[in-house]
Amino acid sequence: LEKEPLDEKKSGLYVGDVIWLETPVNPTCDLEDIEYYSKKAKQMGALVVVDSTFASPALQQPLKWGADFALHSATKFMGGHSDLLGGMITGKSNGLISSVKSYRSVMGGVMGNLEAYLLMRSLRTLNVRVNYQSQSAEIVANWLQSQIGNEETRMKETSEPSNNERKLTNYEICEKQMDGKGPGILSFELSDPLEARKLPKLLNIIENATSLGGVESSIDYRFQWDNFSPPSLLRLSIGLESPKDLITDLKNAILKL
Repeated sequence: LEKEPLDEKKSGLYVGDVIWLETPVNPTCDLEDIEYYSKKAKQMGALVVVDSTFASPALQQPLKWGADFALHSATKFMGGHSDLLGGMITGKSNGLISSVKSYRSVMGGVMGNLEAYLLMRSLRTLNVRVNYQSQSAEIVANWLQSQIGNEETRMKETSEPSNNERKLTNYEICEKQMDGKGPGILSFELSDPLEARKLPKLLNIIENATSLGGVESSIDYRFQWDNFSPPSLLRLSIGLESPKDLITDLKNAILKL
């Protein structure tokens, strides 16, 4: 197997190649146009696999836009209560997904009874939870956006796809394949990386945790796990709390820095 950035692949695509997309991207929430890459792949007999964890099926359906497979960490938004571990792969009704199902059965990668029960419970409220989290994330993102350049809050940059202050390409893709609804995730940067590292420990409502997609809001200093992330970046997963309370929590913590 050879991993190669698509934009740098000079020899083109061939049968058996796989275009692997993550959209929205962790942790920046940038978006990829699934339909564009699916059409590109189909011309050459390649496959498209989309990790759609940040969006969940409530906001984005990759198969609708031509992807061959859609992957989800069911631990995140689909589980939604931070009490189960699971993964999911969906595909179109053809030989490929049948092969995946057969492989899973032979290798034994089957979810346990309790996890399956908890996931079924969570899926009953998926649309309600994810749409509320999406709306709240936009409210918090708009507040963060308004603080850029404010010396008191030390805000440098914020990312949330449905915010039309983002670059137009992200906004257009969000309107097209997510009905204009960004995920319940956003990221922002403080001016000082050391302050970004301290901030999660000063919050009262928002949990300092690396997981995401739960009913409780959580924040993660990504650079401690991912050296490719900017050292001043924080990823914020919005839960079911009032967005006004989350904004107050963020502001109070920032003022303590």
